[in-house]
Amino acid sequence: MWQSEDLMDWQEEAKAIVNDVKAHLKAVEVSHVLESTNQRIFINATTLEGRELCICVSGMGFRIVGNNFDTVNADVEENGRIYETPYALFTDISPLYVESFGQALQKAMESLAEKSQ
Repeated sequence: MWQSEDLMDWQEEAKAIVNDVKAHLKAVEVSHVLESTNQRIFINATTLEGRELCICVSGMGFRIVGNNFDTVNADVEENGRIYETPYALFTDISPLYVESFGQALQKAMESLAEKSQ
């Protein structure tokens, strides 16, 4: 029972991550092919530039582990940088993510300013 509760927490965390970044990516979803455990879960993402990634999310952070969906490549994983947040990962690898995020932030600030007038 304990192990399934831990796994559920990872799946909820992964869903929250997907919801947070999906507006700034072409595609993002929890992998339905790679097995999730109580220590890690895998997310597939395509940047706005068209780069496909498989990302491992664990207690260590976020690491690109493959250059295709549902793929773990030992060379990519071993040489991959670990990021504290998905935002840091996508900011580092995708200029269009940064642009999209910045535009959304600007629109939100403008909307807030209009409401306060």
